[in-house]
Formats: sequence, C-alpha cells, structure tokens
Amino acid sequence: MKIDIQRPIFFIGMGRSGTTILFEAFARHPELAWTSSYCRMYPENLWVNGLRRILDNKLIHLYSNKQQYGGKRLLNDYFPQPDEAYVFWNKYAGERFAGHSLHMKRCTEEDIVTARRAVAEVMKWQRRDRFAAKFTGPPRITYLKSIFPDAQFVNVVRDESGGSFIVKC
Repeated sequence: MKIDIQRPIFFIGMGRSGTTILFEAFARHPELAWTSSYCRMYPENLWVNGLRRILDNKLIHLYSNKQQYGGKRLLNDYFPQPDEAYVFWNKYAGERFAGHSLHMKRCTEEDIVTARRAVAEVMKWQRRDRFAAKFTGPPRITYLKSIFPDAQFVNVVRDESGGSFIVKC
C-alpha cells in the first residue's frame, strides 16, 4: 500500500477549549480524511471507513449529530462523524497514546510504520487527499511529529473569560 500522507493537520487543546466545534466545522472540508466514529468502534476493520464515501460525498451529506447539537436522529450511530478515536490511536500508534503524557517522547520505529499505514488506510477508504485529527488532554506534539514530520498543529486555547477561544497555528 502506498503511504503518502502529506502535511496532516492536528487540532490540539485542553478539554472544553472549543477544539470539538472548530474541528468538526473544519472536518466538513471535502478533501479531508479524519479518524471517524468507525475507527473507534471497529479499529481492526478500517474498510468500514468506506461508508463515509457513500454517506458523505458531493451528492449526499449524511453524518452523525451529537446530542449536544440538538439531538440524535434515527440510525445516528451508523453515520460517520469525526472522533478522537483513541482506541484506533492506541492500537496503531502505541498503547500509551490515549491516557499518558507523551511530552518530549518519540514513537518507536515499528509504531511509526504501523500508524502511518493505518492513517493511509483510512484515507484510502474515505477517498480523501489530506488527513486531520483532533486531540485533547496530555501533550503529544513531539510524539505526533515523530510519526508525521511535516504535521501542522492548530492549538485551541479558551480565553480566561470562557466566552471565546484563541487559535494558534
């Protein structure tokens, strides 16, 4: 399989900082692949991401609604939606990815190959040219840079009043 992942984009920030709403708006771009709810539910079966091609394309735009955005619709869980998919990242980028600080830590060579293959597989099944993902919680920039050296990061910081957020690229 060809592994051609150029300049992936990662949205990062602390929980409740606004990363979700910003990333989900950004993820609607038609050329972006992202870790989906399918990656979380079926990390061993990345071909399931091919459903996104059927449900979210130039003619049809069926994707999941979150409860906080006004309720779920019938069959909601079967529609694609962007997801942090920590189960996916633990499986393919190292088992400590989700819950541990990876500040100044690098991914092993074996996990780099595995992670890049898995992301390329998601991109292939979604038929998208560029990859993006969102993470909250502990630091992971150095770790992600070891996997994707040309990665771009968008840091979302909520201002002190809690009413708006600042985006740093």
